[in-house]
Amino acid sequence: MNYTRGKGYFEQFKDERSAADYNNLINDDSDVIVRRWLDNHFYVVNANATYQNNGLEIISGISYSDYTNDHYGEVIWGSDLAAATSIRDRYYLSISDKTDFSVFSKATFKVNDKLQVFLDLQNRFVNYTTTGLTSERVPIDIDANFSFFNPKLGLPMI
Repeated sequence: MNYTRGKGYFEQFKDERSAADYNNLINDDSDVIVRRWLDNHFYVVNANATYQNNGLEIISGISYSDYTNDHYGEVIWGSDLAAATSIRDRYYLSISDKTDFSVFSKATFKVNDKLQVFLDLQNRFVNYTTTGLTSERVPIDIDANFSFFNPKLGLPMI
C-alpha cells in the first residue's frame, strides 16, 4: 500500500500579453506573472501470493492505483489588471483522474540445473479522464479506457 502527495508550482514572467490568454484577468499588452500549479494524489495497493513445489513456482497478484491531479494557473501580478481581478485568480484549470488495475500470474518450472521455462500473463485495465483547459486555454476533454493483455513465454538458461 502506498500514498504519494504531490503539490508544487513554478512562476513565469511574461511581457505584453493578450487578455484572452489569461481569461481576461489582465488588459491587453499587460505584463504578467503567473503561477502554474500541480496538485496531485497517488494511491497504490498491491498484493501477491507465491506457491512453490518440486521445481514449480507460481506467483500471482493484483495491483490497483488511482492518480488524481489538478493543474491550474493563477495570475499573481499584472502591470494592468482588469477590473475586479484579484491576485491568485485562476486563468485555467484541468482536472484529471487515471485508474489502473492489473492482474498477473507467472509460472516458472525448473527443467534441470541449466534450463527453466516460464509463462507470464498480465491483464491491465486503464481508465483516463481529464477535463478543462490547458495552460494555453485550449479545451482538453478525454474519457478513454484501455485494456491490455501481455503474455510472455521464455526459456532462460541459468
